Amino acid sequence: MIAEELNYIAPNEEIEAAIHLLESNGYVIGRNYDHLVGKWVAFHQEGMKPILHGKVEKVLRAEGNGLCRVRCSNGVMRWVYATEALEFFYTKRECYGKYEKGK
Repeated sequence: MIAEELNYIAPNEEIEAAIHLLESNGYVIGRNYDHLVGKWVAFHQEGMKPILHGKVEKVLRAEGNGLCRVRCSNGVMRWVYATEALEFFYTKRECYGKYEKGK
């Protein structure tokens, strides 16, 4: 019955429902963003029009929103929350291919 209900809700709500189910049965659930280190990310930053690209070097707050330190292609360090990133990629080519630089 739960699986049928989950098919009709948004993906974020599906995750929240699964977490609630596990927690109600005694499991301790935490979100950890450490696995993002070394991946490429496409993201927006306030006040900048183009989509930015970079490689995640470090995750400062693994829990919560996952504050990531990103080194952009021009060498500038930027900070982005994992929950606010457009998408994460394994390779630079994938990242730049899906979100063209500067658009």
